[in-house]
Amino acid sequence: REAEDMYQQAVKKLEQYRSSLEPNDYYNGLRRIFEYRAALVYRNGQYGETLRLLDTVIAYNQKINSYEARSSSAGYYIFIGKVCNSQGRPDDALQVLGQAEKLFRDNLEWQNVGIAKNEMSLSYFKQGQYRRSIQTAEEAWRILKSEDDLSNMGYSKSMMGTSYQQLGDYDSAVICHLASVALRHQAGDLDGEAYSLYKLGELYKESGSKKKSLEAYDAALAIYRQLKDSASIADVYNEKGSVYLQDE
Repeated sequence: REAEDMYQQAVKKLEQYRSSLEPNDYYNGLRRIFEYRAALVYRNGQYGETLRLLDTVIAYNQKINSYEARSSSAGYYIFIGKVCNSQGRPDDALQVLGQAEKLFRDNLEWQNVGIAKNEMSLSYFKQGQYRRSIQTAEEAWRILKSEDDLSNMGYSKSMMGTSYQQLGDYDSAVICHLASVALRHQAGDLDGEAYSLYKLGELYKESGSKKKSLEAYDAALAIYRQLKDSASIADVYNEKGSVYLQDE
């Protein structure tokens, strides 16, 4: 409710000063307000409302029609792709992510091309196209390496590992997730590092390496406690319990 009140106040304040603002400044202000609200409702799982708000944001960018606005719209297309993936609509996600990739390529924004490809890798994974997911994540990793983007390189490796796991190639999956842990640790991406450790615990459990599995889960727990992520802490404890149950 507090966030809703802040949103309404921001819109009201902007309207009060509209007459003294240049049109693009006014549209840019609205764009930022709706962008903030979209991020908020997305975190609350309100995916339909998120998409509606993002369409509004892109419409304001079209009114502004600047280089920055076009680049911003490409970023929103990635956001829309994330929402579609969250909704279990990878076909739709790939459509808008392809638009984002093209816009970023045209603007020579290679880091963002890599980020778009990472999300496309997730779409292919959700379609069950695991080898194509790996190929796309590898392409993303190479681009992001040239941009020295360690955190998103870690995401690429994580996607590769998750796809290899689905293919039953546990050795390759472990190698990728270990690389992901290292990259995310170096980048200071604690949440990503914890997730990769969680996936390692899962892989070691499936391959029967109980000691390594528990070590990976404990390392993930330490980070989730630092982040005060109670939901993830509970998930890890459940997985640790299933490791002990293997002995029964």
